Amino acid sequence: MFGNSVGPATPDLVATEAVLPDGNAQDVIRPGNERVPAVPVVVCSAKYTSETVFDAIASGAFDCLPKPLSICALQSTPSRVSRVNQRRHPPGVTGDGTPGVDIVVGSNPAIIQTYRTAASSAPTGANVLIRGQSGTGKEMLARSIHDASGRRGAFVAVNCAAVMDSLAESELFGHERGAFTGASDGCKGCFELADSGTLFLDEIGDAPLSLRAKLLRPLDRGEFYRVGGRELVRPDLRLIAATNRNLERRVVDGTFRGDLYYRLAEVTVRLPTLAERREDIPRLVTGLLACISGRIGVGPVEVS
Repeated sequence: MFGNSVGPATPDLVATEAVLPDGNAQDVIRPGNERVPAVPVVVCSAKYTSETVFDAIASGAFDCLPKPLSICALQSTPSRVSRVNQRRHPPGVTGDGTPGVDIVVGSNPAIIQTYRTAASSAPTGANVLIRGQSGTGKEMLARSIHDASGRRGAFVAVNCAAVMDSLAESELFGHERGAFTGASDGCKGCFELADSGTLFLDEIGDAPLSLRAKLLRPLDRGEFYRVGGRELVRPDLRLIAATNRNLERRVVDGTFRGDLYYRLAEVTVRLPTLAERREDIPRLVTGLLACISGRIGVGPVEVS
């Protein structure tokens, strides 16, 4: 096994089958990462689905590749891992433990690529922009990224479309006592509540115009002032945003700030609609029924 056999000649890359005669890929990944964390591990799987990809990468693999294996894909891995390591976040305990990826299943190529990108970005500090229509599971994907990130803090979600313009700054950045009428006590905003965790800005394309401008400093410098405050606040958080709007088009026509877009979209993923992945509907139905049955304590439910 890799974890027990690495000696003076450290390999540049380790490739392993997802299923081994005496175990599975996790038996290779975890001990290997503990002893030689800089060596990328690639899992090769004949069962190439979104769950396989996400589980492999969330366990510590750098990537999961389909069989038959492409030599070109293997040869490009060391250079790809070098780029990712430049922004890798220190490993730690997972977040709030909210299950996310468990019921997001499928074999559609688009959803597999989405989860490959999401899982690869999870342990980095890169901001992620999730694109997709309503109901495609943008918040679920954001929670999955948080759970796999190793961040100890909370996952804090904000619906930007529902934030009142007059209260937006206070809700996100907090306020000091006496900052405005009725502010009898100081209050932390969502940025501070997400310290050591993840802040999820849902429907960022519908955020109030005034709020979009105020997001630039926290994204640029990682600091901000509370409303009425004089001391800079510097939380350690990871930001994920989501939208069902075409932000690129809005940047071109001037209705969305280009400087904000490029700071939000360090990594971009797109969730396809069910109409684009009809072959996954039976598995999604089965997974959802199993999840609901487990929660309410009833036996398995079959669908004809």
